[in-house]
Amino acid sequence: MAATNEQSQISTEERPWFGTLNRFLLALLFSTHGIWMLRVALGWVTWDITGSAFWVGLISSVTLFPTMFLTPIFGVMADRIKLRIAMPIVMATFCGLSAILAVLSASGVLELWGLVAMASIFGLTISIYHSFRVTIPARIDVQTPLQGIIGMTSIVFNLSGIIGPALAGLILALVNEAAVFVIVSLLYLGYLLLFRTLRFKQKSDPLPFPGFFSEFSSGIRVALGLPELLIGVSTVFLSGLIGRSLVSQLPTVTGALLQGDAGVYASLVAASAGGAVVAGVVMARLKDDRTRIRRTLYLAAFASMALSGLCGAVVAYFGFLIAMALLGFLLTVVGACSQSILQLAVPDDFRGRVMSFWSMAANGGPAIGVLILGAAADMIGMRPALFGAGGIGVLMISGVFWADHIRTNQAAKRGN
Repeated sequence: MAATNEQSQISTEERPWFGTLNRFLLALLFSTHGIWMLRVALGWVTWDITGSAFWVGLISSVTLFPTMFLTPIFGVMADRIKLRIAMPIVMATFCGLSAILAVLSASGVLELWGLVAMASIFGLTISIYHSFRVTIPARIDVQTPLQGIIGMTSIVFNLSGIIGPALAGLILALVNEAAVFVIVSLLYLGYLLLFRTLRFKQKSDPLPFPGFFSEFSSGIRVALGLPELLIGVSTVFLSGLIGRSLVSQLPTVTGALLQGDAGVYASLVAASAGGAVVAGVVMARLKDDRTRIRRTLYLAAFASMALSGLCGAVVAYFGFLIAMALLGFLLTVVGACSQSILQLAVPDDFRGRVMSFWSMAANGGPAIGVLILGAAADMIGMRPALFGAGGIGVLMISGVFWADHIRTNQAAKRGN
């Protein structure tokens, strides 16, 4: 029986479609569909209940805030724990949360504070998920270069961003939010089943565990010693603070600016993800040239800030579709480039801890920005809020670029 199982596994691995990389990408497709559909459903239900940009922002924010504070802590675990054990537990939690949301919604008892509570639990779980997820591309047992895997994961994530919101919008329009939550639960179950079949590289035995705070502080020292940390973390944080906050506020844009329904909302999110898919394809072909990656990162960051501000002047539905597609492209380039810069620099033994700072910034930016943008939109209107956010974003990215330019020149002088 053992021989038969071994032969079956070898036979499966010899067929490219069933290889570890494709099984991982398929599992990722399931989980990212679940994330997109859940966020669309939560955002639209919140707008439907409150009609407030602030509350839409708050629900989005509480799904992201835990990542700001807890991801580095779970990053210590990511460098020690066995992913084959940890990730199924995380996915089972996601599955259970989605099932509970489905029951509450179908029973007609899902109200505002219930949404806040469930979104908070979801945010806590996703902070664990992100800490573990960012270490997987470097640990699965495949021959594909790391940059290629990161590009492919961007394609999968953003392809889900097209299909997931469109599917969620269709189900919201034809059935209800409870049906969306049921499907999300099934998608997380699919991830769990596929993940258990993946192969991982043999990892060297870790050094004796000196204690959590020692491990955590050593991760901070390594992170702060990487010149790439300033570039990778600050750019992805600022792009989230401005650009991704706009995407999170699309329920408000749909209802307040376009007077649209759930289908319009889903199409805007899908347009953003469509641009992101194109960016993922481009990034998958980008070579491991750190100078080119850095240049591309800054160009995309500047452009995303400017475009976010210009969205305040867009009045037509099709204009917003085009703007969202361009913004999705630019934000994905920023995310992929900033992650690549760090992934190429960090030692493998510290990957989970260092990359947890990137995850913290990537999710912390929109967690803060969506609240600020929502509050500003309620006070002065969405259009003025977008103009102001875009202008501030351009100034902040300029500051990061200038600081990096000074540091690079000083390093060059010391080298001479």
